[in-house]
Parts: sequence; C-alpha cells; structure tokens
Amino acid sequence: MLFLLIPLASIAQQADSCTIRVSGRILDEHDQSPLDFATVWVAESSLGAVSDSLGNYVVTGLCPGWHTIQLSHLGCEPAEIRVYLRQDTVLDMFLEHHIKWLKTITVQAQRYNAAPIQPKTDLSGWELDRVRGISLAESVQSVSGVRMLQTGPGVAKPIINGLHGTRIALFNNGIRQEGQEWGVDHAPEIDPFSAGHIQVIKGAAALQYGIGAMGGVILSEPAPLPRAPGLKGEAILIGQSNGRQGTAAAGLEGGLKKIPGLGWRVQGSLHRGGDWHAPRYQLSNTGSAQGAGSVGLGYQKERIEASLYYSFFQAEWGVLRSAHIGNVTDFIEAIQRDTPYYVYPFSYAIDAPRQWTRHHLAKAEFIYRPAKAGIFSWVYGFQQNARQEFDIRRSGRSAKPALDMDLGTHQGAFSWKPLLSSSNWHATVGVSLQYQQNRNVPGTGVRPLIPWFNGSTAGAYGIARYTASNWELEGGLRYDLRELLVKRFDPQNQLLTERLPFKGFSASLGATFRPGPAWKAILQAGTTFRPPHVSELFSDGLHHAVASLETGDPSLRAEKAVKGVAAIEFHPHKSLHFQIEGYYTYIGDYIYLEPQPEPQLTIRGVFPVFQYTQTDAAIWGGDFGAQWEFLPAFSLEMKGSALRSGIWQKTAP
Repeated sequence: MLFLLIPLASIAQQADSCTIRVSGRILDEHDQSPLDFATVWVAESSLGAVSDSLGNYVVTGLCPGWHTIQLSHLGCEPAEIRVYLRQDTVLDMFLEHHIKWLKTITVQAQRYNAAPIQPKTDLSGWELDRVRGISLAESVQSVSGVRMLQTGPGVAKPIINGLHGTRIALFNNGIRQEGQEWGVDHAPEIDPFSAGHIQVIKGAAALQYGIGAMGGVILSEPAPLPRAPGLKGEAILIGQSNGRQGTAAAGLEGGLKKIPGLGWRVQGSLHRGGDWHAPRYQLSNTGSAQGAGSVGLGYQKERIEASLYYSFFQAEWGVLRSAHIGNVTDFIEAIQRDTPYYVYPFSYAIDAPRQWTRHHLAKAEFIYRPAKAGIFSWVYGFQQNARQEFDIRRSGRSAKPALDMDLGTHQGAFSWKPLLSSSNWHATVGVSLQYQQNRNVPGTGVRPLIPWFNGSTAGAYGIARYTASNWELEGGLRYDLRELLVKRFDPQNQLLTERLPFKGFSASLGATFRPGPAWKAILQAGTTFRPPHVSELFSDGLHHAVASLETGDPSLRAEKAVKGVAAIEFHPHKSLHFQIEGYYTYIGDYIYLEPQPEPQLTIRGVFPVFQYTQTDAAIWGGDFGAQWEFLPAFSLEMKGSALRSGIWQKTAP
C-alpha cells in the first residue's frame, strides 16, 4: 500500500516513463551546412520534429529501446537510421543535398494499409526484448486472453481464447507456418530471435489469413530491412537456472552505398539445456537442444519492392522417462505416486523417448505500386518439415525412429489493393493456393500413426472498408476448397485410396467507433469453417511423445464456427490505458480427443487410449488489461481473463 501511496502523493509531478530526449543538427553531407525545415520522424513512437534555420532539432518523449529515425528534406534523398536509446542522446545526422527546381505539383494519396477492425496487441521494442530467450508461445502469454499449452520443458503451443493448434493461424514472415502441428506436443518451429515484431489478433475472422483461424492469428515478423548504407548488429546471451540452460543469439545487418535501397540481414541462435527439476526431484530426460538461423535480402526503389528470405530451425527434446510405463499395474501406481518412477541425477543427455524436428522456410515476395492502379503483391513460400519420434525399443533399436514423417508445403498468394475514386473506401481482393505432401519415411518397423496424404487448397477473398471521421465499417467474404488424397492400410493390410473434399464460405462484419479522443469501441462478428486434419480422420497407433494411443474417425465433418467480439479501449490520460474485451464462440461439430475408460497394453507398454469424436461446443469469456505509468521508468500492469465452455453431446438420429 505504501508503494502505491507514494506516487499518489506526488501525482502532480508524475511524468511519462518515456522521457528520453534526442537532439542534434541536420547537416549537408558535402559541406556540413545546416539544413532548415528538415523533417525528423521516429516511426515506432509516431513522434517527430522540424529543424530550425540552424539545422537544430529536438524530439522528446521517447521510450528506451530500438528506434527507426527517418529523415527527409526538400532536394535530398530520404535517409533512415536505427538507434538504441537508453538515455538522452545528441545525434547529428547528414543528408545528401541536391537543389532541384520543380514546377508546382499536386499530390494525392490514399491509405492502403488501414489498421484491422479487430482487437489486437503488438509486441515490439522493449516489450519484445524482455521475453527474449523463451519460446514463441511463452512470449505471447503477456497478452491478455492468451495462454499456452505446455507438454514439457520448452514444448508449448499458444492458446487464444481457449483455442489452439489448427484453430489459430500462425504466420512466420508472411508465410503461414505449416508443420506437424496436429499434436499437443508439437511446438511451432519458429526462432523467437528472428522476430522484430509480434502481433496477436483475437478477432472473429481474418479472411486474408486463410481458413480455420477460429481463435485468432499470430504474426511473427522480422524488423524491416535497412535501406541506408551502414553496418550494425547485436549479440544476446541468456542463462536460466532451471535446467542449467544457456542461449546465445547474434544478428548483423546493413545496406550498400553503391546500391541504394538494398538491405540485408543474417541472424542465428543456439540453445542447450539439461534436465529440468521440480521442487523435490529431477524430471529425468527433459533436456533440449536447438539451433536456428535466417537470412534476408531486400530491394526497394520507387514503385517496386522485392525480397528473399530463408530460415532454418532444428530442435531436439527429451520426453519425461517416467511417462512410458511397462504394464497396467505400474501405470495405475504411477498416477498415484508423489514422485516419478525414474529419477536420475542431472544430465544434459537426451535419450529415448525423445523427439526431433527440422524446418526449412523459403520465401520470395514482389510488390508493385503502379501510379493509378493501387498495390499488387505476389508471395511464394516453400516449407520442408521433418519430424522423428523415438521410443524405448528392445535389442538396441532405440536409435531408430518409431515415427518418421516428412511434410512439404508450397504456398502462393496474390493480392490487390485498388486505388478507388473515393478516399473513404478501401478494398482488398486476393487468392491463395497451397499444396502439401506428407510422407512416412520407411524403415521404422512401426505402423505409421498418420497415413501418406496429399492436400490441395484454393481460396479467394474480398474485403471492403468504409472510413468516416469517427467510425469505420468493414465486411468481407471468402470461399475455400480443400481436397485430401489419402493412402492407408486397413486392419487386413489392404491399401486404400480415398479422396475427401471440403468446401465452405467464411464471412466477417466489423465496426469501429470513436466517440472521443480517449474512447474506442469495436464490434465484430464472423463465421468460418475448419476441415478436419488428417490426424483427426485417420490416426491409428501410438503417439510416442505424449505416450498415448490415438484413433481417428474417417466420418468426421468440417467444424463450423460463429464468433462475436466486443471491445472497448479507454485512454483517460497518456499514462493510463484500459482495454476490455468480451467474446462468444459457437462451434458446430467440434472435434476433440475423448479419453476411453481403460488403458491398453501393447508390446511397447501400457498407454491411455483416446478417440477423436465430435460434438457441438461453445466458448465464451472476457479479457481485461490496464496499464498505469505512475513514475518515470515505472509502470504497473494488471491483466486478467475469464473463460467458460459448454458442450452438447450429439445423439444418433
């Protein structure tokens, strides 16, 4: 209470925690003469200044962290620099000045990239720096309404408003992440150090991101590539006591003076951890090892922008040794024990049972901005995901994977934001294509849990928005068609080939209203569908990493969801911020794993049994967040969420 009363007693002297001051002069690069009326703009903070007759400028109210400073002046080539601010800084900057006489011209512009009419939260700068070294799912837990599903140290999946896995869309640098995400133990193969900006969208629908995003969307984007000449980099070292873990990451980026507009970046990270420990014992065989890296190259000039990107991720995790039990009696006893069966001294060794994964992602993007047609964008992405799971096997065969899968994904997307005659109207139309191949690598000696399959998806969408002075209205429609070609063996080892088509519409309607400068209200409703995953249709066997037997159902239908969202944001003062959100989601034919009453004994041990089935379900709840910056460099945050759910068990007709 005293801690809170002290700032209240001096409320009149409170100041924003963002108090850093940057000042200096804007000078000509050739003769160091001052440049008056030069514009200095800090992109992240939306703050700026104009230089006086002596070239002096001052920008105040900046937060600690990385900032992008953009310079412009009549007759000069624009420039951009990145700086890291910890305290008040004096920074002189130079522009290459060329005097040109121009006739009077009229400039007309239209905003293309309007903010989405959806509750969203951004993590960047200092907020992102403080969560470095942990997984993506752990990073976004700082957002209200977002939690994580964790099945082991370092193995976690994000949950948005109670939904996870294939019910949320996860994007890595504009490419939808495609891996073996069907298992609760399959963490996203994304290096958290590659992100310069993470955005969590919790709206009812995000049509441009594809089908199935019932819970929301997570966008992991690298920082913009540098365009100005120069070289800069960073190095990060992180230690963690539990598991005696260590992480190292480094990045280097720059631009070329001889090729204006060309920027590049290389980045990489390494991680190693040993057995985690609970308060009273070791969690044996829970070590981890991870390596990742990325490289980006981009070019921008006038109306064109082109970029290439490649990332690599490889990781290995141990599975808790005590999760695999040999017989029914030991299985029941293990559930009742206060400590696990197997507790060994601390070790960095990773033995069976364990899981290993490797992910490659390559992306090419081209953007063209013709004078009177709007913005055209083409994107192609390729992903290769390999996954192996190792079981405890007799006769020295534990080094041979019991599950060995390889998934290749091709993705293509085209979008057009036309230039409309009225500045109040904005529109986007686009198409997307995807082709997948999933192969089970032979030689495991075990019946594959997931069958061989090809998947093809095609979709088209259109979004329109009307913007007025204090309100906005947006609506969109999308149609998708997905076809699965599955080859599997029946219980009599007869090869079966099946084609399963799924198709449907998605739609959304949303509105934003700003009754005053301190208020913002959002209302949105949407409907979408999610075809069942191959794992839900045809799983048949032991899921090694979670030590359970899973059985699919080929008769499952596509899920159909309707979601409504209402949100209010309130800024009574620059140091105070409140946000309240409420949502209701109804999912028809909701697919879930239903536990069976009895475990099953196999030649590899005894395991619980789960069956995929369907029912109608509803999820509703609310999220709350508040932030109070009561002293310079000090702030108080409070976040909370409530979630309820209900199901309606279907009966046979």
